[in-house]
Amino acid sequence: MNHTRTTFLVVSLALASLTTGCVAILAGAAGAAGGIVYVKGQLESHEPEPFDTVVAAIRKTVRNEQFGDTSATIKDDAFSIRGTDSDGTHVWLSARRNGPSSTRLRVRYGVMGNEDGAQRLLAAIRARYR
Repeated sequence: MNHTRTTFLVVSLALASLTTGCVAILAGAAGAAGGIVYVKGQLESHEPEPFDTVVAAIRKTVRNEQFGDTSATIKDDAFSIRGTDSDGTHVWLSARRNGPSSTRLRVRYGVMGNEDGAQRLLAAIRARYR
């Protein structure tokens, strides 16, 4: 399975390099391989964790980071929460069930996006899976 994903990723990246400005192909390739992609101010990761585990980790992170003005929405296989961190930076986190043990996680830190802030929040969420 890993060999298939790696092959798919390599072929997809090669095709993406032939196109100009086609970020969607690159994002799809990295997502299929279980990677992390930062596109248009938003970090996207495909987590090998059940949806409920990821949602619980997001909620714990929001409490631990002491987010203010939070607004959460959960419907069927999707969850999102918006709020502000202790510095007043706007944050948006979302999770969508991909399968029984797979969840797409998106993190936007700041209105225009901040990759370092998003990576920090992703690490904080992942630390709370267990």
